[in-house]
Amino acid sequence: MSIGGRNKNLSDFVWQLVEYLASNKKSVHTSVYLCPPLITARLHMRDIIDLIGRIFLSAIFIFEAFDTALYMGKTRDTMFKYGISGSQDFLIYLTLFLLITGGLMVLLGYRSSLGVFLLLLYWLPVTFLVHDFWNYPKSELRLQSILFMKDMAIIGGLLMLAGKGSGRYSLKKLFATTRVR
Repeated sequence: MSIGGRNKNLSDFVWQLVEYLASNKKSVHTSVYLCPPLITARLHMRDIIDLIGRIFLSAIFIFEAFDTALYMGKTRDTMFKYGISGSQDFLIYLTLFLLITGGLMVLLGYRSSLGVFLLLLYWLPVTFLVHDFWNYPKSELRLQSILFMKDMAIIGGLLMLAGKGSGRYSLKKLFATTRVR
């Protein structure tokens, strides 16, 4: 077995060594007892990190939904500023639906890919409409480009969640492992 390599960092090398020692029955006696808990702890920590990531990722959408609902007058003014003058009430209620439903689906980990889709239906157009830094004057260019890149990073996080799944600590996993009698 080849352990390590030019492109591997030290952490990957150590974990490959631990996994190799845990799987090798002829290895040192203590590694049989010490390594499996280490591997289990590493996998458990990934699940916790997935949960924390979902909490942080969904928080921005749920917060924006509450902000939109609390300050509807200012939201209408902002929409008018960006050239959205028709059917503002419908768009605000659609926005609230997308943000709350998608945010809760991501937070709870239930059908998180659908939640990501709902959030992207809102987030992608708003990002290109509001933070179009290429149309701003030079004095605002830097701030708008940073905000645009922040929104693109959030889109990247959503796409990673859609590709990877919601992890162990989610309603989807709870429903999948619960037996009804």
